[in-house]
Amino acid sequence: MTASDTNYHIDQFGDYSAVTLLPAMNNAQWSEIEQAGTDIMGRLNGVKSPAVLVDLTPLNYMGSSMVAMIVRCWKNVQTNNGRIVVVCNNEVVREVISLAGLTKVWPIVENREDGLKELGVAAGGGGKTLSFVGIGAVLVAVVGAVLMVMGKVDPNVAKGLLFGGAGVGFVLGLVNLVKSTDSTRFWGLGVVLASAAIAVFGFVQR
Repeated sequence: MTASDTNYHIDQFGDYSAVTLLPAMNNAQWSEIEQAGTDIMGRLNGVKSPAVLVDLTPLNYMGSSMVAMIVRCWKNVQTNNGRIVVVCNNEVVREVISLAGLTKVWPIVENREDGLKELGVAAGGGGKTLSFVGIGAVLVAVVGAVLMVMGKVDPNVAKGLLFGGAGVGFVLGLVNLVKSTDSTRFWGLGVVLASAAIAVFGFVQR
């Protein structure tokens, strides 16, 4: 989901939110900047433990009022047990951040890819993809378990489906559980538990 404005825009994915500040923000009045901060926080408040990437790469300058707005958003994210990383590849903008003493409290990276790594999330809402693939693996394991009980196919085939699906599901569920920050973590936990249960069932049937 994307929200746009002349001064900024927000991209909200499954695992993180990206807030991009645009050059027009430098010419905005303080009231407009303050309102932008309020709007951004309003959109982030609905996310539990938000992971936020603040993208400053479109900027070649940043005033103190914009720094204050980011600090305000950062404090709000902290209140919600979230994390923030700032993407900045302009020396002037980085110097403004440094003079404000914020390089000591914000992770500053050169590009979005590094920012997502810093946040520990996957690009483009990877948590949902992992969840779907993990659920698919669990279903394969279930098919293997059913075939094993029925005994109508080669036992090695049934075992391969059961343990292969359970293994893949367990790994993907665990990765999703560790990396995701939104509701997909619960799917990850479910996939891990289901995979473990099916694997135990398979060992018992052996």
